Amino acid sequence: MRRLLPLLALLLLAACGPRSRYNATLMQAEGIVDSLPDSTYRLVMQVDRSTFDRGDSALWQLLYVQSKWKTDRDIKADTTWQLPISFFTEQEDKERLAKSYYYKGLVEELNGRILNSMRNFLPALTLIEEVGDSAYIERISGNIGVIYYDNAGFDQAYPFYKRALEIDEALKDTVGMVVQIINLDYVFQLAENYAKMLASSRRAQFLAEHYSGNGIDFAKLYNEVALSELLNKQFRNAINLCIGNIKSNPDTTSLEYALSNYILAESYLALGDTSLANAYYEATIKLKY
Repeated sequence: MRRLLPLLALLLLAACGPRSRYNATLMQAEGIVDSLPDSTYRLVMQVDRSTFDRGDSALWQLLYVQSKWKTDRDIKADTTWQLPISFFTEQEDKERLAKSYYYKGLVEELNGRILNSMRNFLPALTLIEEVGDSAYIERISGNIGVIYYDNAGFDQAYPFYKRALEIDEALKDTVGMVVQIINLDYVFQLAENYAKMLASSRRAQFLAEHYSGNGIDFAKLYNEVALSELLNKQFRNAINLCIGNIKSNPDTTSLEYALSNYILAESYLALGDTSLANAYYEATIKLKY
């Protein structure tokens, strides 16, 4: 009997907490999904699934959708999440369960089922906060903020955008910071808090120009700053930004090009130069149609 006690203890320990071992190929794929998602996608597509047990199948489903999303593949049809969610719930595997809820939420959002997407994003955020995965806290918070904002829940969007920004600040992710600052700008604009909007957009501009490197849509950023300047009656600043934007981004078919022309028209009109204002209004109309 004594010899059985250590074995029994080991079995009991193994039964407690999340399962730690899965198919070796899946474990390899999971380890590189953030840094090499294309390689993860190839691995999950090539792995022999004939020997999978229930846990391997659950992890495969998560990694399959995760790697597709990270490599810009369509995930709208990937609506089957019962197995990953039920299995990782049983295992009390909070990290994989949070990610399952998150990617299910993305699928629901892409299919226009906004309420269902929120029903998945909210538990995903609760779980990932417990795990402490900062990158996913930022992503999920940002998604929730966007949904609230797009559905006129501007007050509800603010804390999620702010949380995402705090995570980006802690991670020193300048691109993420710029994105979330601009998201907050939209909230300030709708609240007609133009002073906060201006301070926020100028901060985004400074970060983008000094620290960001690649990954920033400068045409969009400069238009946002120019709009902030316009709404705060800093018309010359708005004009300088938009003229620079047009020179740097000569794509006359783009939305940002049209918006720069519109901000120029509004700025010159405010300054009393109706001739230039009309010229830029006409340019905006031509671009629009």
